[in-house]
Amino acid sequence: YKSNAAIDAKKDLGIQTVDFPKYSPDLNPCDYFLWQCIDRRMDSCAPKGRETKTSFMARLRRVALATNRATIRKALAQMKPRIQAVYDAKGAHITMDA
Repeated sequence: YKSNAAIDAKKDLGIQTVDFPKYSPDLNPCDYFLWQCIDRRMDSCAPKGRETKTSFMARLRRVALATNRATIRKALAQMKPRIQAVYDAKGAHITMDA
């Protein structure tokens, strides 16, 4: 899509593109939604004392795998309006409630 032939074809057809950054947290469901959800759940089941790295990783795995499908669907349902908002902002950062 970024080859010279594609660029020329888009120009000939009058297609204007919006260049989004390679990494856009606004379009990554893990960044704008799921990590917050997992963070809250991790906090709610954190041990009182110190925790080893191994036990932390095991707890993180349990919490992540216990994320229900409705939560995942909610994150994915937000994609279309987020994509539109980023497009309308010409690739700039957007502010949306998760």
